[in-house]
Amino acid sequence: MVLVPVVLAAALGAHRGLFAARTLIYALLPLAALAGVGAAHAAGLGRAGPPLVLAALLASAAPGLVFVLGQEEHEDWRGAAALIRARAGPSDLVLAHEGFCDVNLVYHFRHWPQAPPVLAVEQPGVEGSALPVEQAVARALGSPQVWVIGAGYPGRRRDALPQALAARGYAAAVHELRFVRVVQLRRRGTTG
Repeated sequence: MVLVPVVLAAALGAHRGLFAARTLIYALLPLAALAGVGAAHAAGLGRAGPPLVLAALLASAAPGLVFVLGQEEHEDWRGAAALIRARAGPSDLVLAHEGFCDVNLVYHFRHWPQAPPVLAVEQPGVEGSALPVEQAVARALGSPQVWVIGAGYPGRRRDALPQALAARGYAAAVHELRFVRVVQLRRRGTTG
């Protein structure tokens, strides 16, 4: 049982930073359960102790879970995917210019066989994380319409990619959704 949180953290750490908050949250419940079982055993509660401690642990987490799930500060990936689906053409390209935006869009595109390709674009200061911005711009120049997706949180705008495409003859229309920013770039002179 001791190995479960360690293996989970190591497996997730291979894909994300080992000490990133989202990685550690997956290891927190098994670690808390392990501590609770140890405390029940140390207190001499017998066989009924560990299940009671685990039940108390889960019950104590319920108010926090209800609070977190009730928050309105969730990104509107479904709305972003619906916007793109309603307006995208067969030769469009989607560039995700924020960490893991590509994963969210691919998930919401899963039942859309004609979905445009979604490419992750390198984030500033994170080398090797995905396609470099220059290559993304070069790839986008072959599409009449390009969608740039990023976080819509105040102060976290990534405008380099839309600006680079606008300088190469694309007209931009910005769609602000709940914490998701969708920039629709259409090559000037094209319709659709």
